[in-house]
Amino acid sequence: MAAEKQYSDAKQALDLIEREALPPGKYLTYGRLADLLGYEASKYARHFGQVCSLIDSACYWAKLPMLSLEKIRMDSGGYNPDSFGGIFVGVKSRLIANTAARQWSAEDIKRIRQSLTHMNDEGAVAQWRHIESFGQAALDRITSYV
Repeated sequence: MAAEKQYSDAKQALDLIEREALPPGKYLTYGRLADLLGYEASKYARHFGQVCSLIDSACYWAKLPMLSLEKIRMDSGGYNPDSFGGIFVGVKSRLIANTAARQWSAEDIKRIRQSLTHMNDEGAVAQWRHIESFGQAALDRITSYV
């Protein structure tokens, strides 16, 4: 789907995460998130992967751990094995530890939402390409957020 739809759904997803999954130990599945936003999960799985990726790129710019990594899970409750590939593979365990340790707040959601408004309406793939262009500095920065 187009980048503007990723942004629209990301903002709605943030509302749902804040309402239903913000406390420690709580999360939504990709399928549940799709259902709550009125989509058939099996048809829009890739789109929701991109929506969550966009949210996590907004977290990077907001200097926060990766919210979607922690709060949107597989049906089994596990972390998405396809998230954070490329240059981020070697730091994924640190990203998980950092985000799992965070006491998420409504203020964090506000910061992420504000970050989304300053991302030039580029989709998740373009955002991560830009972040990856920083090389080791991106890895150092993304793993420093707790």
